[in-house]
Amino acid sequence: IGGHGVNGSLSAKDLRTHYQIPDTATGKNQTIAIVDAPGTGSPENDLAIFSQKNDLPPCTTANGCFSRLDLSSGAAPTTSDWTTEIALDTQMIHAIAPNAKIILVTAKSSNGLDVLAAVNTASAIPGITAVSMSFDYSSDYYQSGEDPLLQGFQANQGISFFASSGDAGFVGSGGYPSISPYVTSVGGTRIQSVTWQSTQDETAWQFSGGNISYEARPSWQTTLIGAQFGGYRSVPDVSANADYQHSAVEVYCNRSWHMEGGTSESAPIWVGIAALIGEHLSQKGTSLNSLVKSTPGGFNGLIYQTQMSSGATNAFYDIVSGSNNLSSISYSDNFTNAVPGYDAVTGLGAPNVAQLLNNF
Repeated sequence: IGGHGVNGSLSAKDLRTHYQIPDTATGKNQTIAIVDAPGTGSPENDLAIFSQKNDLPPCTTANGCFSRLDLSSGAAPTTSDWTTEIALDTQMIHAIAPNAKIILVTAKSSNGLDVLAAVNTASAIPGITAVSMSFDYSSDYYQSGEDPLLQGFQANQGISFFASSGDAGFVGSGGYPSISPYVTSVGGTRIQSVTWQSTQDETAWQFSGGNISYEARPSWQTTLIGAQFGGYRSVPDVSANADYQHSAVEVYCNRSWHMEGGTSESAPIWVGIAALIGEHLSQKGTSLNSLVKSTPGGFNGLIYQTQMSSGATNAFYDIVSGSNNLSSISYSDNFTNAVPGYDAVTGLGAPNVAQLLNNF
């Protein structure tokens, strides 16, 4: 695919080129919170090597770009080790928004309640633009308790939340927090060519999580997709690169380079984009937080509204090929196939950041 990273994988420059990110868009004066469970190693050191390799500015504790709030008090992982996840999250956000400040909030453990408690802690930090959540738990168990808190953080502080839609293809009712109406759910794609030339340069990733919830569809989604999917909230909302076999990204973790992907890559890509939007709005004398607070549906309301606006420039590459149907069951087209317009594989599509910024 013409990537310039390790072993042909995609570099930070490749991602910024493909998604049409202007050189002047860097996420300056924006602060991002990343929520993960405990891992081993040093994410700051890993980020330093990644930055050097990709010609990105240093992001360190010393220069104020990187900080860590460790709710585990340094405890070693007891069940799953999230070291690679932490490296992927921090490095993808830095790749997309190299001048944004990053606060890594490490949960007490990988238990769902502990991780969501870390989300709430991160959201209460003053000045947060967006929160990155690359994890997936049972929606039935967690949604009723957490959604009111996310709604409050969105309405009162204007925080934008992003979560991975999952890496298991179309799986029915979906997971949390991706399925929440207060969260932007991010699905996965495969980049075929770094320089965008046609609709075939990015296709749906076969494992992109696509789900239909049991929650009533929010008005901002109904306006665009009508009565599809039985009137329930569907995900993803948007998508970005996730294919770790054919368009993997290079990530440095624990003294070696890894080829990574998944919707754990695509979600922090979109978190970085939120920082670019925040920077763009700050240059116009306002902020993404204030716009999120004043818009029904928050960040989701903004992007669905942008897609509907007759005067808007096309902010999305519409992904029109590929499927996330991993079963032998046949579904209607936009349930499990990428089709023109919205579908439950890639959502509204992948970002054209230059055009997206023009709409704000």
